[in-house]
Amino acid sequence: MSQIFFKKRERRASVFATLGLVTLCFAAIAFLAAGPFFRIEAFRALWGNGDDLNIRLRLVTVSLRLVALGGVFTLAGIIHGLTSPRVRISWRGFAAVLMLGAIGWPTWTTYSHASSAPALHDITTNLEDPPQFAQLPAAADGTPVQGGRESAEYRALHQSQYSDLASMKLAAPPADAAAKALQVASSEGWKIVASDLANGRIEAVTESRWFGFRTRLVVRVRANAAGSLLDIRAVSEMGVGDWGIGAALIRSYMNALAA
Repeated sequence: MSQIFFKKRERRASVFATLGLVTLCFAAIAFLAAGPFFRIEAFRALWGNGDDLNIRLRLVTVSLRLVALGGVFTLAGIIHGLTSPRVRISWRGFAAVLMLGAIGWPTWTTYSHASSAPALHDITTNLEDPPQFAQLPAAADGTPVQGGRESAEYRALHQSQYSDLASMKLAAPPADAAAKALQVASSEGWKIVASDLANGRIEAVTESRWFGFRTRLVVRVRANAAGSLLDIRAVSEMGVGDWGIGAALIRSYMNALAA
């Protein structure tokens, strides 16, 4: 009788491994929906006029939960295959393990950064005198620069979350420092919109690869007693928050400039 159900005693694939693979496929779809799919206007319109950042964070959260569930199913499938005489570890189990690594890590890091980032979208190294945009407010897409919050609450939150961001002193004179600042901005992959080296101002735009978050940046170089003083400001076009992208861009730029 057993031969009827098990095809001459062949060991069948674990159903848990199959569930793990299917669940992880749905996790991948949710992560795609939060990223590249959401950049498609027709897809974004399906979600109405809600807060894009909040909707995307919910999709990332769903993806992370599906990853966790898929991981449980996958582990159960491996244990099932190793301990049951009627079950084998199939290609589905191996595929699920590969997907768990491929989807799990980016989903977790994205969720970790997004959920812990403060509700700040205008980040600068100089809260008292932040660099000002001159060209970007009249950019070709017509989108005005958001930011410039002057409330005490915003400033206090900025200071508590990004206390490491400060003006950078450079030994080079302003002209040389501005030239190097422009070179580093280009090497960081920023799209340079305007560069006025005589007045020490560089304006640029950058876009995150997966989510397409656009950030507008302005670098200012001024003379001081030691040589030059550099400040930078990053403003997310999303408004409200930026998942910590602005501060990460500033840190990466300043590290590259100091190298």
